[in-house]
Amino acid sequence: MFPVPDSSIASKRGPVDVSGRSAAELDSMTPEEIRTYENNMVLKHRLKDFKGLGTAQALHRQSQAVQASANVASVAVETLAGLSVVDAEAYRAAAARHDGLSNRWLDYEINPHLQFDFPAMSDAAFPPTAAMIRAKHAAEQARSAGRPAEYQSSVAAFGEALTAAEVAAGVTGS
Repeated sequence: MFPVPDSSIASKRGPVDVSGRSAAELDSMTPEEIRTYENNMVLKHRLKDFKGLGTAQALHRQSQAVQASANVASVAVETLAGLSVVDAEAYRAAAARHDGLSNRWLDYEINPHLQFDFPAMSDAAFPPTAAMIRAKHAAEQARSAGRPAEYQSSVAAFGEALTAAEVAAGVTGS
């Protein structure tokens, strides 16, 4: 027959206690976990109508959050489809910060006044600038991977490297 997933109540290793979840708890679950929870509740409590569980609403919120995050991050929806609402919102915030940092650095590349005043910010041979460029590329790669924690940490590293390059170039004080 079909294999029974370990997370199913029908599994010998599955959860024994299956209780109701709040909307906040459902929002922290991935779509797969939401569907498993719904199936477990139906099996455990022999529910005929599972609309009161809030799973359909949670899956709708998850879909909307993923769509919004994919639009902000300019990545395919499929890349983020398995994220929870909480993770999708964190991904969207990281993408917005990443865009802000990229625009901040881009000013040094395209603004002639900043190029003249701070030439080190456009000089890839300057070690702090080179480190910042590597961190920027790492953040761009993490953006397309669809893993929120990795993306957030790479964006944070990009921000730190940009600030360090600005300090080394004399843009800001230490």
